[in-house]
Amino acid sequence: MIEGVSKERLIEIKQSLPYGQARLNLDRLIKAECKELDPWLLVDENMPKDKHILIFDSFAKSQVVAKFDDKIGMYLDRNRVAVYATHYKLLPEDPK
Repeated sequence: MIEGVSKERLIEIKQSLPYGQARLNLDRLIKAECKELDPWLLVDENMPKDKHILIFDSFAKSQVVAKFDDKIGMYLDRNRVAVYATHYKLLPEDPK
């Protein structure tokens, strides 16, 4: 489970602080350290081919779960329909 504080919430906290060093430090931290925790990745040769991943299908303009099919050399959704990926995300691990 990923836990954290949203960038928006940190900005709210910063704005509630009086002007001074603490506010400046928090502003610097927000700008330097806030990163998207689960970004969409561009399709490349590093896309996993051995497990299901979340893919943005540019043809259907939707998100689908798909896996690479070695026989035809394409990603297929669970209905075995070809997916035209531009971006992908790794799926989280199953709960234990």
